[in-house]
Amino acid sequence: MCANNGQACGGANPACCQGLTCNGQGVCASPDNRKPIGSACTMNAECLTGLCLSVPGYSGMYCSTACNMSTTCQQLSPDFWCIAGQGANFCQPNCNTSADCQAIGPDWSCDNIPDIEGLLHGVCGVFKNLPEGYECKDNAQCANGTCNGAFCSAACINDAACGQYAKCLLTQDQSYRCFPNCNNNNNCAVYGLGLTCKAATSRDNATVMICSN
Repeated sequence: MCANNGQACGGANPACCQGLTCNGQGVCASPDNRKPIGSACTMNAECLTGLCLSVPGYSGMYCSTACNMSTTCQQLSPDFWCIAGQGANFCQPNCNTSADCQAIGPDWSCDNIPDIEGLLHGVCGVFKNLPEGYECKDNAQCANGTCNGAFCSAACINDAACGQYAKCLLTQDQSYRCFPNCNNNNNCAVYGLGLTCKAATSRDNATVMICSN
């Protein structure tokens, strides 16, 4: 474990993360004016990593770097994971809630996704218009505006209303909601909350496998 920007260093404290030095006040800091990984940025030249990462079409950018394993990210900061992207993998910041991601930009939020090693973490990213059955933390992440804290789960009138990734089932409060499809318990682990893969009867009177508690 290394000490991040602004954290104590020297003596019994951990050494500074890569790109930082321990200054005379015993605090890790950038040796020049460039920003460490995770800092908000507008251009590559601002970052010690040389990369100011963005998601095209959305606001917000932060200093990151390409990676092929999470230890590459954690040499720069212990709070980053290597996440697979479209054509490349990048270090993305850890989070517990979407509030942890707002410093990057208003379009960024927190969701549970696996790192490149397959381990599940809360990670900052742009999560918008997610379909029914997709993992979520906030209503704003779901296309129909309804997240139950684990997955997008809108009201439904039949299985077709839930789209490709979910089925319409009766809940304990006697309303019909979308529940995510599954083949085994591993498919349900991403949602947390101890959900497992179970057989159930959908509103279309079909036998389906869904994640539920």
